[in-house]
Amino acid sequence: MGLQARYSQTQTAARFFAVLDHLDRTYSQPTETWDAFEARCPHLFDPAYLQAFYPPDVLNSPAARTHFLPPDRQDT
Repeated sequence: MGLQARYSQTQTAARFFAVLDHLDRTYSQPTETWDAFEARCPHLFDPAYLQAFYPPDVLNSPAARTHFLPPDRQDT
């Protein structure tokens, strides 16, 4: 399976928004590197992170690959 077939607009946008939200709520050091942020927030980079917001069948659907689908679950 090529990279194009694995790309998901929903997963890409949802992770982007999660990182922005987390930075907005917790960012305090303007000199923090990406590596430091990743070490401080490993849960954002866990492959299962988005399952708190989307059921697996939605995340892996053809529609989620081609369009951003809004989350249908609240963070627990």
